[in-house]
Amino acid sequence: MPLVDIGWVRRRGAVPFVFAALLLFWFQRAEPNWWGVLLVCAGEGLRLWAAGHLRKDQVLTTGGPYAFVRNPLYIGSLTIAIGFVLMLRGYLLILPLLAGFALAYRAETRREENVLRQKFGAVFDQYRKAVPAWIPRLSRYPQASLEPFRWRRVLHNREYNAVLGILLLFLAWDILDDVLYPWLAEGKALGDVLARYLRHLRP
Repeated sequence: MPLVDIGWVRRRGAVPFVFAALLLFWFQRAEPNWWGVLLVCAGEGLRLWAAGHLRKDQVLTTGGPYAFVRNPLYIGSLTIAIGFVLMLRGYLLILPLLAGFALAYRAETRREENVLRQKFGAVFDQYRKAVPAWIPRLSRYPQASLEPFRWRRVLHNREYNAVLGILLLFLAWDILDDVLYPWLAEGKALGDVLARYLRHLRP
Protein backbone atom coordinates (compact mmCIF):
# COMPACT_ATOMS: atom_id res chain seq x y z
CA MET A 1 0.00 0.00 0.00
CA PRO A 2 1.54 3.38 -1.00
CA LEU A 3 2.49 5.87 1.67
CA VAL A 4 0.52 8.68 0.03
CA ASP A 5 -2.91 8.05 -1.45
CA ILE A 6 -2.59 10.48 -4.37
CA GLY A 7 -6.02 9.65 -5.80
CA TRP A 8 -7.70 10.62 -2.52
CA VAL A 9 -5.83 13.93 -2.46
CA ARG A 10 -6.76 14.70 -6.05
CA ARG A 11 -10.42 14.16 -5.30
CA ARG A 12 -10.11 16.63 -2.41
CA GLY A 13 -8.46 19.07 -4.83
CA ALA A 14 -11.61 18.99 -6.95
CA VAL A 15 -13.83 20.10 -4.04
CA PRO A 16 -13.76 23.88 -4.76
CA PHE A 17 -14.49 23.32 -8.45
CA VAL A 18 -17.46 21.03 -7.83
CA PHE A 19 -18.74 23.54 -5.28
CA ALA A 20 -18.37 26.41 -7.76
CA ALA A 21 -20.14 24.46 -10.51
CA LEU A 22 -23.12 23.88 -8.21
CA LEU A 23 -23.19 27.60 -7.41
CA LEU A 24 -23.43 28.45 -11.09
CA PHE A 25 -26.63 26.46 -11.47
CA TRP A 26 -28.27 27.34 -8.14
CA PHE A 27 -27.92 31.11 -8.18
CA GLN A 28 -30.03 33.34 -10.35
CA ARG A 29 -28.54 35.79 -12.79
CA ALA A 30 -26.83 38.67 -11.00
CA GLU A 31 -24.16 41.25 -11.72
CA PRO A 32 -20.88 39.54 -10.78
CA ASN A 33 -18.79 40.74 -7.89
CA TRP A 34 -15.42 41.32 -9.52
CA TRP A 35 -13.61 41.15 -6.18
CA GLY A 36 -14.60 37.49 -6.20
CA VAL A 37 -13.01 37.03 -9.62
CA LEU A 38 -9.77 38.55 -8.31
CA LEU A 39 -9.89 36.23 -5.32
CA VAL A 40 -10.27 33.19 -7.61
CA CYS A 41 -7.23 34.32 -9.59
CA ALA A 42 -5.25 34.95 -6.39
CA GLY A 43 -6.11 31.48 -5.08
CA GLU A 44 -4.95 29.83 -8.28
CA GLY A 45 -1.82 32.00 -8.28
CA LEU A 46 -0.99 30.62 -4.83
CA ARG A 47 -1.59 27.06 -6.03
CA LEU A 48 0.69 27.62 -9.05
CA TRP A 49 3.43 29.04 -6.81
CA ALA A 50 3.17 26.04 -4.51
CA ALA A 51 3.06 23.50 -7.35
CA GLY A 52 6.23 25.04 -8.83
CA HIS A 53 8.11 24.16 -5.63
CA LEU A 54 6.44 20.91 -4.56
CA ARG A 55 8.59 17.79 -4.96
CA LYS A 56 6.10 15.23 -3.77
CA ASP A 57 7.53 12.09 -2.16
CA GLN A 58 11.11 13.24 -2.93
CA VAL A 59 12.09 15.86 -0.35
CA LEU A 60 10.39 17.85 2.39
CA THR A 61 9.24 20.92 0.46
CA THR A 62 10.09 24.08 2.41
CA GLY A 63 10.65 26.61 -0.40
CA GLY A 64 8.28 29.10 -2.03
CA PRO A 65 5.01 29.49 -0.09
CA TYR A 66 5.93 26.47 2.04
CA ALA A 67 8.46 28.73 3.77
CA PHE A 68 5.53 30.66 5.25
CA VAL A 69 2.69 28.14 5.66
CA ARG A 70 2.46 24.35 5.54
CA ASN A 71 -0.68 23.96 3.40
CA PRO A 72 -0.56 26.54 0.57
CA LEU A 73 -2.32 24.27 -1.93
CA TYR A 74 -5.31 23.79 0.35
CA ILE A 75 -5.38 27.49 1.24
CA GLY A 76 -5.38 28.26 -2.48
CA SER A 77 -8.31 25.88 -3.01
CA LEU A 78 -10.27 27.53 -0.21
CA THR A 79 -9.51 30.98 -1.63
CA ILE A 80 -10.81 29.86 -5.04
CA ALA A 81 -14.03 28.52 -3.53
CA ILE A 82 -14.61 31.71 -1.49
CA GLY A 83 -13.88 33.73 -4.61
CA PHE A 84 -16.62 31.95 -6.54
CA VAL A 85 -19.05 32.49 -3.65
CA LEU A 86 -18.31 36.22 -3.69
CA MET A 87 -18.40 36.37 -7.48
CA LEU A 88 -21.92 34.93 -7.53
CA ARG A 89 -22.99 36.93 -4.45
CA GLY A 90 -23.85 33.85 -2.39
CA TYR A 91 -22.61 35.48 0.80
CA LEU A 92 -24.69 33.31 3.13
CA LEU A 93 -22.69 30.29 1.97
CA ILE A 94 -19.37 31.54 3.36
CA LEU A 95 -19.80 29.95 6.81
CA PRO A 96 -21.09 26.58 5.49
CA LEU A 97 -18.18 26.59 3.05
CA LEU A 98 -15.65 27.10 5.84
CA ALA A 99 -17.27 24.34 7.92
CA GLY A 100 -17.27 21.95 4.96
CA PHE A 101 -13.65 22.79 4.20
CA ALA A 102 -12.64 22.04 7.80
CA LEU A 103 -14.40 18.66 7.67
CA ALA A 104 -12.93 17.74 4.28
CA TYR A 105 -9.32 18.73 4.94
CA ARG A 106 -8.63 18.45 8.66
CA ALA A 107 -8.30 14.67 8.78
CA GLU A 108 -6.40 14.64 5.48
CA THR A 109 -3.77 17.14 6.64
CA ARG A 110 -3.21 15.08 9.80
CA ARG A 111 -2.76 11.94 7.74
CA GLU A 112 -0.32 13.67 5.42
CA GLU A 113 1.70 15.01 8.37
CA ASN A 114 1.96 11.52 9.85
CA VAL A 115 3.38 10.32 6.54
CA LEU A 116 5.86 13.21 6.43
CA ARG A 117 6.92 12.54 10.02
CA GLN A 118 7.58 8.87 9.21
CA LYS A 119 9.54 9.83 6.11
CA PHE A 120 11.54 12.86 7.28
CA GLY A 121 11.54 12.48 11.08
CA ALA A 122 13.12 15.29 13.11
CA VAL A 123 13.51 17.51 10.02
CA PHE A 124 9.74 17.59 9.59
CA ASP A 125 9.12 18.09 13.33
CA GLN A 126 11.41 21.13 13.28
CA TYR A 127 9.61 22.51 10.22
CA ARG A 128 6.18 21.84 11.74
CA LYS A 129 7.04 23.70 14.95
CA ALA A 130 8.31 26.74 13.04
CA VAL A 131 5.77 27.04 10.21
CA PRO A 132 2.00 27.35 10.88
CA ALA A 133 -0.51 25.10 9.13
CA TRP A 134 -3.02 27.78 8.04
CA ILE A 135 -2.01 31.30 9.13
CA PRO A 136 1.24 32.27 7.34
CA ARG A 137 4.21 33.39 9.39
CA LEU A 138 5.45 36.91 8.65
CA SER A 139 9.06 35.95 7.98
CA ARG A 140 10.52 33.20 5.83
CA TYR A 141 11.37 29.89 7.52
CA PRO A 142 15.13 30.20 8.21
CA GLN A 143 15.90 26.68 6.95
CA ALA A 144 13.71 27.01 3.85
CA SER A 145 14.94 25.55 0.59
CA LEU A 146 16.42 28.07 -1.85
CA GLU A 147 15.48 26.05 -4.93
CA PRO A 148 13.78 28.26 -7.55
CA PHE A 149 10.27 27.93 -8.90
CA ARG A 150 10.09 25.43 -11.80
CA TRP A 151 7.33 25.30 -14.40
CA ARG A 152 8.13 21.65 -15.05
CA ARG A 153 7.09 20.92 -11.48
CA VAL A 154 3.79 22.69 -12.13
CA LEU A 155 3.26 20.32 -15.06
CA HIS A 156 4.46 17.29 -13.10
CA ASN A 157 2.03 18.11 -10.29
CA ARG A 158 -0.76 18.52 -12.88
CA GLU A 159 -1.77 21.95 -11.70
CA TYR A 160 -2.92 22.64 -15.26
CA ASN A 161 -6.06 20.70 -14.30
CA ALA A 162 -6.99 23.41 -11.79
CA VAL A 163 -6.31 26.18 -14.31
CA LEU A 164 -8.44 24.42 -16.91
CA GLY A 165 -11.20 23.87 -14.35
CA ILE A 166 -11.31 27.59 -13.51
CA LEU A 167 -11.37 28.60 -17.19
CA LEU A 168 -14.21 26.16 -17.88
CA LEU A 169 -16.19 27.52 -14.91
CA PHE A 170 -15.72 31.08 -16.14
CA LEU A 171 -16.86 29.97 -19.60
CA ALA A 172 -19.89 28.20 -18.10
CA TRP A 173 -20.71 31.34 -16.13
CA ASP A 174 -20.60 33.42 -19.33
CA ILE A 175 -22.74 30.93 -21.26
CA LEU A 176 -25.31 30.70 -18.48
CA ASP A 177 -25.46 34.47 -18.22
CA ASP A 178 -25.69 35.20 -21.95
CA VAL A 179 -27.39 32.08 -23.34
CA LEU A 180 -29.36 29.98 -20.86
CA TYR A 181 -30.94 32.73 -18.76
CA PRO A 182 -32.00 34.88 -21.78
CA TRP A 183 -33.36 31.78 -23.52
CA LEU A 184 -35.50 30.84 -20.51
CA ALA A 185 -36.52 34.38 -19.57
CA GLU A 186 -37.20 35.84 -23.02
CA GLY A 187 -38.75 32.77 -24.59
CA LYS A 188 -36.71 33.14 -27.79
CA ALA A 189 -35.50 30.27 -29.93
CA LEU A 190 -32.26 28.77 -28.65
CA GLY A 191 -30.66 29.20 -32.08
CA ASP A 192 -31.35 32.95 -32.03
CA VAL A 193 -29.89 33.29 -28.54
CA LEU A 194 -26.77 31.32 -29.52
CA ALA A 195 -26.33 33.44 -32.66
CA ARG A 196 -26.49 36.59 -30.54
CA TYR A 197 -23.94 35.12 -28.12
CA LEU A 198 -21.53 34.23 -30.93
CA ARG A 199 -21.82 37.75 -32.33
CA HIS A 200 -21.00 39.02 -28.85
CA LEU A 201 -17.76 36.97 -28.85
CA ARG A 202 -16.46 38.51 -32.06
CA PRO A 203 -13.62 41.01 -31.57
